[in-house]
Amino acid sequence: MEENLEGERRELTGQPYKEAELVNNNLREKFEQALAHCRKRGSGPAVWLTGQARRVRQLTEGGECVVWLLTPQNRDGFCKEADWCLEITGQDNGIPEDFLWKVWLRRHNLPWHICEAQRLSLRELMEEDLDFLYTLPQDAGDAFSGQKMSGDYRTEQEKLEAYRKRIYGFYGFGMWLVVSKEDGLPVGLAGLQMRSGFAGPELGFFIAAQYRGKGYAQEACRAVLAYAKTELEVGYMRAMVDLENKKSRALCERLGFTQENTVKCSGRPCIVYGLAMDG
Repeated sequence: MEENLEGERRELTGQPYKEAELVNNNLREKFEQALAHCRKRGSGPAVWLTGQARRVRQLTEGGECVVWLLTPQNRDGFCKEADWCLEITGQDNGIPEDFLWKVWLRRHNLPWHICEAQRLSLRELMEEDLDFLYTLPQDAGDAFSGQKMSGDYRTEQEKLEAYRKRIYGFYGFGMWLVVSKEDGLPVGLAGLQMRSGFAGPELGFFIAAQYRGKGYAQEACRAVLAYAKTELEVGYMRAMVDLENKKSRALCERLGFTQENTVKCSGRPCIVYGLAMDG
């Protein structure tokens, strides 16, 4: 990559979202606004790739989205201005466009499409999803360790924005919105969560009451597990379910989880399930 340190501009094509996701909560409008912002500057969506810190600063000062290519020649440096840092090895076979779309979407504070199943799409949460989150029971009994929401809407907006930055931004995963492909409506949450006192990610899921009994939880969880294995290279998954929640316990067992032990969660006994993902 030494000969290309000055930078390569990659124009992005295609569609980073599924149609159902665009229909939901005005995501199409937010995405179009970001595209229009780029077009005002005389170009479409694009990401620059460069291995020179000086060039990164030039490009970002000009409003460009930039990936800093980390090589053996520049690995001792630090370039905080870049939108993303990517290590390039001798075995590099090119940078996939879906990765570059994710960098561009982060730059414009837009959610990522994560994965899909036959009837469902999963994407990251955004501020407009807060109204749906308020409809979910505060004592969610499925495998979901979400904190109870307060009556202060502004506070919850700030918490959701912090979640997007600190959880999605740091781990690259979190709890995701589950959207019906049929009508674009949210039906629940599914994804990966971190729990204090435990190592590694934990499967989380919660389907809204009016959408239960349709197999959505199993479909969403299988999509999450496949994504965790192939995209995140997770070798072991944990799930924790209230001892009295027989339906969620049965779902975990259908997914291949086995019981490991019992712990207290918020003062209540919970079953800890484990699943080897590398089999």
